[in-house]
Amino acid sequence: MNIVQRGDRAVKPPSLPSDSPYTPQSKERQSEERQSKVQSRVRRGYGYYKHLVGSARAIISELRLDESYKRAVLGMIARTIDGKVIHRDEFLGRLSSLRSEIEARAQRESRSDLCYWLKRRLFPAQRVCRQCGTETDGLIEGLCSQCYWR
Repeated sequence: MNIVQRGDRAVKPPSLPSDSPYTPQSKERQSEERQSKVQSRVRRGYGYYKHLVGSARAIISELRLDESYKRAVLGMIARTIDGKVIHRDEFLGRLSSLRSEIEARAQRESRSDLCYWLKRRLFPAQRVCRQCGTETDGLIEGLCSQCYWR
């Protein structure tokens, strides 16, 4: 028994019995447990919306953007996702694949232009023109741009 003197009192250090169930965990196991906790929170009603926004925030925070651009992009994503059912893997895959292009466009475009472009890339809304039947994501009063300007 090792007794350590601390000031005017003797303190016994904590000891672990040899048959203790305690085992140090590796970083891999901790990350797996953290991932399973996130998934269980999503399943238990943590909010799919919050989970998507949190995942998007993690990806956007890694980009080399000005803070105002990051806030604008995250706000646009949060507003667009709100109330919609979005496939998680498809959305996060698109966002991850656009990283370098987002950084490049942020250097030469305004925040609103960047957000408009990114919204069209992340959430394509293919609709059919009433007149010619062309599929497009930018309808003007129900018509594609060619039919509208005719």
